[in-house]
Amino acid sequence: MFTLIGTNPHVKGNFPIFVDQWGKIPYKRDMTNDEDDDFDGESAKEFAKNRREWIRHVMADGDILPTYRLIAIAIALRVNYRTEKSWPSTKRIAEDTATGLRTVIRAIKFLEDKKLLEVTHRKRGVNRYEMLYPWR
Repeated sequence: MFTLIGTNPHVKGNFPIFVDQWGKIPYKRDMTNDEDDDFDGESAKEFAKNRREWIRHVMADGDILPTYRLIAIAIALRVNYRTEKSWPSTKRIAEDTATGLRTVIRAIKFLEDKKLLEVTHRKRGVNRYEMLYPWR
């Protein structure tokens, strides 16, 4: 099931924003009724628990600027539970958070320096992001 959490006013036509039961924003292809044969409910629950813990840690860290927190959460919400990586472009993150491209780049660098994100920089294509858990 998908839950409507609001609309994105930055997209023409106030595009609706949905989340699934794990808080993940689904891609259009995920919004079908087809069952996934290799779906592992337990690993998805564990991933959702870890992601919530990571988001709570980011929210509680007083050193992180509010805009950077928003960007961190936007990245976390796009993490694939099977690969535990996300790969939104900086342009996509900027659009999702209504911030500038340079702000997104600074936030990613800050989160990487703080050891909260591992960024795999790619020459062609978009970077890969993985949440890190330094407090464990």
